Amino acid sequence: MVSRRCCGRTLLVVSILVCCAARMTAQGVSDTAKTPPSFLKKNITLSGEIGAYGEAYSMSGEQRRRPASTGRLYLRPTLTLFQSFAIPMEFFVSTEGSGARQDINRYGIAPSWEWGKLSLGDFSETYSDLTLSGITVRGAGVSLFPGGFRFALAAGVTQREVEGGAGNASHDRFLAAVKTGYGQEDGSHFYLTVLKAKDKLPEEKHDGSALKLVFPNGNDELPINTFQTIKWYTSGGSPAVNILLSTDGGMSYTTIAANASNSGFYNWYVSNVGETFSAVVKIVDAADSTIQTTSEFPFRIGFGIDTKIGTTAAGFENSFAVAPQENLLIGVNTQVNVLGDMFKIGVEGVASAYTKDLTADEVNIDSAGIPAFVKSFYKPRISTNVDYAVASFLHFGAGRVSARVGYKFTGPGYNSLGLSYVVNDQQEITGMTSVNLSPVTVFVNYGRVNDNVIKQKLLTTVRNQYGAGLSAFASSKWNTSATVNFLDMGNDSPNDTTRTDFTNMMLSLNNMFTFGESSVVNNLSVNYSFQNALNRSFMMKNNTSSANSVNLTLGFEPVARLSSSLSLGFVHSVMMDTVKTLTQNYTVTTGYPLFDAKMQNMLSVTASVQDGNTAFNFLLSSSFAVTQADVLSLQVGANTFTGANSFVRNYREVRTSLNIAHRF
Repeated sequence: MVSRRCCGRTLLVVSILVCCAARMTAQGVSDTAKTPPSFLKKNITLSGEIGAYGEAYSMSGEQRRRPASTGRLYLRPTLTLFQSFAIPMEFFVSTEGSGARQDINRYGIAPSWEWGKLSLGDFSETYSDLTLSGITVRGAGVSLFPGGFRFALAAGVTQREVEGGAGNASHDRFLAAVKTGYGQEDGSHFYLTVLKAKDKLPEEKHDGSALKLVFPNGNDELPINTFQTIKWYTSGGSPAVNILLSTDGGMSYTTIAANASNSGFYNWYVSNVGETFSAVVKIVDAADSTIQTTSEFPFRIGFGIDTKIGTTAAGFENSFAVAPQENLLIGVNTQVNVLGDMFKIGVEGVASAYTKDLTADEVNIDSAGIPAFVKSFYKPRISTNVDYAVASFLHFGAGRVSARVGYKFTGPGYNSLGLSYVVNDQQEITGMTSVNLSPVTVFVNYGRVNDNVIKQKLLTTVRNQYGAGLSAFASSKWNTSATVNFLDMGNDSPNDTTRTDFTNMMLSLNNMFTFGESSVVNNLSVNYSFQNALNRSFMMKNNTSSANSVNLTLGFEPVARLSSSLSLGFVHSVMMDTVKTLTQNYTVTTGYPLFDAKMQNMLSVTASVQDGNTAFNFLLSSSFAVTQADVLSLQVGANTFTGANSFVRNYREVRTSLNIAHRF
């Protein structure tokens, strides 16, 4: 109830701000026409956008993919002082809000001036490709760049705690990062970056109360319609526990027994809950829900199987669970430009300490030979990995010729909680060159990627990619291009059953013809692609798959201002030498302005047919400029799918939205 009241109050405040901003803008215009601008109006200006968005959604035949209704309010003002100091702000409130797995509401203010910027609220920063990039921070940040000096600091929360299963739970995470150095971002520079991120540990009980599940703890097999004894260790706590069962990996739970005796065992009759490989048992203290224990790994429930006790011992680290984590990064980033930027050489190196589970035991630093001062700012645990990553490049550009080579190494234990994702255990070599021989441009590229960089695994997989292409203006009305790409992937397994040997080739031809606006037919594009994949792996029996694709798009204007296009697409594919499929796509789009182009309208209809299955997509959008500052937009879309047989579900999806925006 509190969150709903908060959301309602916020929506009300923003709605009032919309009206006030519109009124102030209108009054400001009329006042300006009557009297000369004052000192304040000359040197203090407020501009931006404010608006509201509403959406209705329905789905029949399938599970809904969105809320039935959605409302959003947004305010993006910018306050400019003396034409040199700008304070952009952003406020975004949605009914989805905290109902999402991570809060999507946004509040932020970011004043900037000639040599600096301050960020408060929600913001994102990019320090480097290996340290901080692509995530949102809710907190504060500052960037200062007077002359050649650089200093940046960011601190705040990057994710909130969300309960869930082993694959989608999360913990409150706080991150702090600092970057300092000298030089321009695109020029010669040297930067030092330090980042620390740490999840909040689950609340711990200090009275010694504890529960620890013993069976079923993971990898077990339990037959349906049998009695099984759930076992757990217990210390302190209340005399009763609640025993719960999940069949979807911890996403949802049903009650096995409420207020059962906290004796350490319970005789459970495994009823017909349906076959599952993702069963999880949770035991919760009946008086204090913070005292609980869950299966370390999922287990199986099914028919026709014998009881099997898994090999997972209680207390064994679950590599699939989302445990609280910690990360420390120290990195340097340098670039040197020479000969008027003809040559650019860049290197970034980062050392990482990453703890996968903060609840794991600490490492004895004396026996491990770790200096004692390390523990004062980072405590190594048995789940801690220390590794590094390096990225470098050499770029050459002179006249019509450009070339670039790169190298990247990411150790298997490297991780950064300041990045949206990290692909570790990988070594990559890239090369690219292009030559402009106007009106023809030619390019070639190469890339090699392999894993198992320190030979810690039995097999090493290598991917080699080759590419070449050209584009040309054959005439003033004809632009053509052709590209070819080849992929070769394999590993060094001596065993036929685990050996990988895969190749893929793709050829693409594209042509664009432009006839001019005075012609009924404005343009025509013709695209063709061919793809052939060969899997020589022993288990795949040398199967071949291929696909031919043709796409035609015609842009025309049958009558004045009625801009239209017709698209035809055909894909013929052969999978594993046997399964043949023809996919047909047809799209008609038309647009027409009304009321002296104040209203822009667009209608699009798409039909797709494949093996008797038919899908239709309908989209109508219209926007109307009520005034120079106010725009009203309406969009109605519908999708339908009809299957060729009863094994495929038919569904219908309808989505309608209305957006009101005011610029001031």
